[in-house]
Amino acid sequence: MRNNRGKRVVYQEVQRFSSIITWISILAVAGIMWYGFVQQIVRGIPFGDKPASDTGLIILVLIFGIAFPLFFFSIRLRTEVRETEIFVSLSPFSSRSIPLNKIEQMDVCTTRPLLKHGGYGLRWSPRNGWAYTMRGKKGVQLTLSDGKKLLIGSQHPQTLAESIKKAIDRADNRNV
Repeated sequence: MRNNRGKRVVYQEVQRFSSIITWISILAVAGIMWYGFVQQIVRGIPFGDKPASDTGLIILVLIFGIAFPLFFFSIRLRTEVRETEIFVSLSPFSSRSIPLNKIEQMDVCTTRPLLKHGGYGLRWSPRNGWAYTMRGKKGVQLTLSDGKKLLIGSQHPQTLAESIKKAIDRADNRNV
């Protein structure tokens, strides 16, 4: 398989934001905004004790009723093991390529993202380094040749680690 840049991809995993509690919260806020829109703009009945202006309510609906849910829906953690690198992207925020020859150590791990890195997403901790996590508690902890650490969250950490090892072995055999 090849990615859109023509690079051979050995392994790929895409995770989406799927916390039920978070989605219920986001959709509840969006629902309230849409209810207020229908109530005030469509039916002509002021929404609340101190209603916003029609323009203000429309802006709120655009932000919290449309943009906010679409933004959370667009967040993805994509991990690709390529022939010469690991590519991790938490779109639309950040992406990073780690050359395979920079990996000193790799461990499949169970972690506690909230305690070790301060939560999910793209996180940094002085003690634990960078973390790309979307959900769950499993991942692959990399220690790089410069001593820095990188945690890649995964729903299939064993498969990810095996793919990284195979890619490293292939790269080593090509360089011999």
